[in-house]
Parts: sequence; C-alpha cells; structure tokens
Amino acid sequence: MRIRSKRALTLLLTLCVCLSLLSLAPVNAHAATEIKNATTTLEYGDPVVMMEVSQNASRASGTGYHLVSATWLDSAGKAETGTYKKGSYTLVIRLEADKGYVFAADAKGYINNSNAGITTERSEDGSQLTLSRTYNATVWAPIPVKHPGPETVKEGGWCSFVVSGMYVGSYEWILESPDGKTVPASKLTDYFPNVTQEGDGTSKIKLYNIPYEMNGWKIYCTEWSVDKLNFTNTNSTTLTVTSDNPPSPTPAPTEAPAEPGTEAAPAEGTEAATAEGTAAAAGTEADAGAETAPGEDPTAVEEVVHHFSETWSYDGQTHWHACEDEGCDAIDGQALHAMVWTVTREADRDAPGEEEGVCTVCGYRAVRELPVDEEAIAQSDARIFRFILIGLAALLLLSIIILIVQAVRRANRYR
Repeated sequence: MRIRSKRALTLLLTLCVCLSLLSLAPVNAHAATEIKNATTTLEYGDPVVMMEVSQNASRASGTGYHLVSATWLDSAGKAETGTYKKGSYTLVIRLEADKGYVFAADAKGYINNSNAGITTERSEDGSQLTLSRTYNATVWAPIPVKHPGPETVKEGGWCSFVVSGMYVGSYEWILESPDGKTVPASKLTDYFPNVTQEGDGTSKIKLYNIPYEMNGWKIYCTEWSVDKLNFTNTNSTTLTVTSDNPPSPTPAPTEAPAEPGTEAAPAEGTEAATAEGTAAAAGTEADAGAETAPGEDPTAVEEVVHHFSETWSYDGQTHWHACEDEGCDAIDGQALHAMVWTVTREADRDAPGEEEGVCTVCGYRAVRELPVDEEAIAQSDARIFRFILIGLAALLLLSIIILIVQAVRRANRYR
C-alpha cells in the first residue's frame, strides 16, 4: 500500500509540474508584447518651404513604445534644423519599445495614419524600430504678415517702407501713379531721374530725393514664392509729399475785348453762349482740372489708416487681425497656429480615440482622430488569457494537493 501511495503521489506531483509549465507556454514574453504597427504623427504633415523645422514636431501615438528622435535629412544627408528649403527631405524617426514590449519581426510603421513610402528597420533584439520616409518640400504662396504703412515726406526728402511675410522667396516693390500707371521700383528713374532707391528685392525699400510730383503715388510689394510660380501682393499705401512752395493751380484764361469790326460775343444766357461755354470747358478741363474750394490743396491725398480688430480671426492653418473698416480686407499679424494637443478619449476595441488641439495664441480649436491601437488590444487579450490560464493552473494545483492529502490520510488509516 505504501508503494502505491508513493507512486500515486509521484504521479500527481509530476502532473502538477507539467500543467504549471503548460500554463506559461502560450504567453512567453515575445508573444504577449509584440508590436506589429508603430504609429507616429507629424504636427503639420508634409514639409513646407520656409517653415521652421521645429514647428513640424513628431511624436509616437501608440502604446508600448516611445519616440527617441526625429531627424530631417536634406538630399546630402545633412540634418536640417532651421527652415525647410526647396528640395527633398528624408524624415528618420527612431522608436524604442517600453519595458515588457518588443517590435515584431514584420512590424509596420505609420506616419499620420499612412504607411505609403515608409521603410522600417528593426534592431536584432526587437527593442528599436526606425521609420524612414522621403518628402518633397511643398512651396506655398506667400502670406503677407506686415503691410507697408503710409508715409509723409517733405519735398526732396526720403522715406522707407517695410513689409514681412511667410514663405517669401523674394520681394519686388511696385509704385502706382494717381492715374493708375504701375512702375517697378527698378524703373522709377525713368520717370523721376533724380530719385534714388535702395532695398528693392528686400523687405525694406528706401527712396531718396523725392520730388513733389510724386505726391499721391501709391506703393506696394509683390512677395514671390521660392519657385517664382506664386505671388501675393501686399496692401498698397500712399506717399504724401509736402512743399513749402507748392505749385499754384493754373488760372482760367480770360477773354480779351473784341476789336472794332469783329463779331461780338453772344449775349450771356443765349443758346449760343451756352454752347460756346460748354465747348470751352471741354477744351480746358484736362489742363485746368476741377475747381477746388478756397484754401484746399488740390494735390492733397487722404492717408489710409486701418483699424484692426483686437479679436483674432482664423482658419484651419493661420490666424490674423482683420481690418474693421467697411469694405477693407486688410489683415495684420498673420501666423501659423501654435497648437497644443490633449487626448480627450482613448481609442478602444470598439472605436477610435480623439484628441483636441487648442492654439495658444488665438484660441482656435480642432479635433483629430486617434487610430485604434490593435497592438494594445491584442496585448490586453493576451494578458487576460494568461491570467485565466494561471487561475486554472492554480485551481488544478489546489485540487491535486487536496487529493494528495486525502490519499496520504487514507494510507495512514490502513497502516
């Protein structure tokens, strides 16, 4: 009987050990924590020429790994840290698995929910994954930020005009006469030989030896994109020129008295006199110009003063201050949003998540979707399955112990 009890005890212990090992087999470390899809996001997406690289931040958006670095390499393989320039760039994102996780051998990489054009490189132990993708920097039309303001200068003096903008490759200053004729700043000496200028082609132009004849001329700047295919004109502003001795309006000619033997002028108020007066007015209108009120300067030009709203206006990309004057579409202070993103709903097995962004400057709000993290769901399922197996193994082990105790008691009775 003792031999049988010992054999039964040995058999039960062996079975217990086998079941314990079996409960751990389906959930070894790699199977339970494999990451098959590594998702990342770019703040603004494709690079834009003249945009600051630091504005287009990268981040890891999945579970079980974190961002180590994100580097933009130009076509020569040199890291770009300033602004994007025209040409191609390769984004290299390095991810590292968190403790207890590992990248699968066939892991895929995603940037802004797209796998197109992405190549991946996995470390031998699966602890790191490198994503690479090549982009061609997009050229946007310039966005004026600062428009030129009106200037008042004394005859023979000088003045300057300043503009600024985003995504500007070059500047071209244009002047416009009161009758609507446009003159590039580079050709201004063809009309005013004594005028000199400096700064054409830059964001600031200076004009010297300004004559009184330029009073009432307008000036604006054409901002060209880097590839010279797109341009945006700033608002125009007026140049006012004053003089200590402005030229007087030409007086209207007076009619000389009729000589003897000549025909007398038609009497005032007759049809002939009316017709003759109309013809005379038509013939002299171009030279004499419209009659001005006493004391009024006929060459005076009203200065344009904008009244920009203190409240921000915005769209999906930028914000600005709009002019409140009726019929005026001038803007000031236009710039890209400075977004800060907060997760408002985590993604689960039933629906994608959601995060809300707020511009820290103008208060613009946007919502974007967080993709379902299938890896996290699979890992959660694996953990649950592991707990179930461990629980079953513990229950089985407890049952075996009870059986062993009962068997030992029965064996002691028969001694």
